[in-house]
Amino acid sequence: MGTNYWEDPVMGNNDRPDHQRILTELEEFNQSSYQPAPYLVPQTVENRHNSPRFGLPSDITPLLDGSASKNDATDYIVGIAIGAIIVLAVALVWFFVIVSLKVAGSEKVGFLAGRFSEPAGSGSGCNGAEKEGTEVQLEDNGRSELRISTAVPVADEGKRKSFKRRVWFVRGMFILSGIGVIVGGALFYSMGVTAFQSSLNSVKEGLDLTQAAAFKAIDLTNNVLKASDDVEQEIEEGQEVEREAGQICGLDDEVAIQIQSAYSELETNVDQFKRMIEGSLKGFEKDLRSLVSLTESIDDSLDSANIVFVILIAISMLMIGLILAQLVGVLLSIFGISNWLTCCIRNAVIWPLFTLLLVLSWILATLFLVLSVGGADFCISPDAHVQTLLNRNEDQFDGILFGFIIFYVSGCSIAPPGTSDIMDLVGAVKGMVDNAHALIETVGDMNLDRLGETCGLTAAQAAAFNSLVTLAHDATHVVNRSMIGLREVLECETFNPIYQLDNKAAADEGAEDDLVMYEGGRGQRGDEVENE
Repeated sequence: MGTNYWEDPVMGNNDRPDHQRILTELEEFNQSSYQPAPYLVPQTVENRHNSPRFGLPSDITPLLDGSASKNDATDYIVGIAIGAIIVLAVALVWFFVIVSLKVAGSEKVGFLAGRFSEPAGSGSGCNGAEKEGTEVQLEDNGRSELRISTAVPVADEGKRKSFKRRVWFVRGMFILSGIGVIVGGALFYSMGVTAFQSSLNSVKEGLDLTQAAAFKAIDLTNNVLKASDDVEQEIEEGQEVEREAGQICGLDDEVAIQIQSAYSELETNVDQFKRMIEGSLKGFEKDLRSLVSLTESIDDSLDSANIVFVILIAISMLMIGLILAQLVGVLLSIFGISNWLTCCIRNAVIWPLFTLLLVLSWILATLFLVLSVGGADFCISPDAHVQTLLNRNEDQFDGILFGFIIFYVSGCSIAPPGTSDIMDLVGAVKGMVDNAHALIETVGDMNLDRLGETCGLTAAQAAAFNSLVTLAHDATHVVNRSMIGLREVLECETFNPIYQLDNKAAADEGAEDDLVMYEGGRGQRGDEVENE
């Protein structure tokens, strides 16, 4: 940063020449040495990208650049969905087998129908009534009694022990399955939902940083535009003096010629700079505001995505609650309790709702699997894919911002096309500052009387000229500082880390598989274990 040479009595600057007390040292831009770290593909992304496609394509680029034919697009979509199709097919076969066994009944398939048939025909219903047989009593005029028992003979002890072993085995398997679902739900929350929320937060953080940098660039752009207007206004005031006097400094003296030459060059450079910013910086500001609007709309969409987050948690918690209710039913059956609660678990609410949620879980799991494979295909080479999308939508950018976006996405390896425009502006600003300095160095040491004599101006014209030279000098430095600030904001180290942050969030999001949530649901049906 530069140093302002203003008069300071405390520091004893009064011995400086007048022009040094109002001169501002020229600030220059210092190029950053920042180099972005190379992108390393996460192992989970690579594994998901290399998932079996059975000969179908895994390259997403033709879809992004629009070169894929309809058949190519279909093949790719089938390729990323084939794993989910297999998972869904397994679920459908599993449900079909369960329904078929239930329809067949216990007489044909035994306990596979969903209910054990206890030896000796005894059982328990929802009302808890238990009967082993009946007894008929006959009387003959009160003289004698004949008792005939119709009870079913009790099975031998070996069959009952075998039956009880099967019951305890199925109960144990169901308890383990229930625990598996609960553990899966915990893993789903800790690894899946948490990663999902973390990714959303990272993207939102990147959007906030982008907005902050864009607003700063907008402010600096406006500063350049305003300061250039101030310089132009001072030049216009000088032109009024010039119209009154014929020339700013029209005498033939050597000093007068230097003043007139420096002023004419300043006037020319200011006019050139104004024409340049009309065609570049104003369009750049428009693009920056469009970028801010885009980030705000994405931010609103991410807020809506939180609804999915809440739904996922609700399904997870409800599934765990249903499993706990079924485990309570198993516990009651162990103690031989059969009441309204066990009937409710088996027939009324718990199992139908659990079945519905299980179907929904499978559907969501297949959907997440498709999205994770597609996301892995994109994140295997995100820079190239983002550049492809940007090139396809280049017409949406009017100014020089497009070139800088490509610059950040490419890891700052491709020089942005807008660099030449910025450098032309920097050169014009430096020319204005040099002209203003030349005027200050010549005029700053003169009092108004001498300035009037040198340039052939009246006292009022000399005062006006002296004032506009000082103000023009200050305004050109404001333009220079704003241009330096704008270049610093546009440096690679400002936007590239934000882009890398969003890349990491996208890669992390594709790394988790929510299917673990529902693995425990493949255990035995609960009504198999609620009765002996």
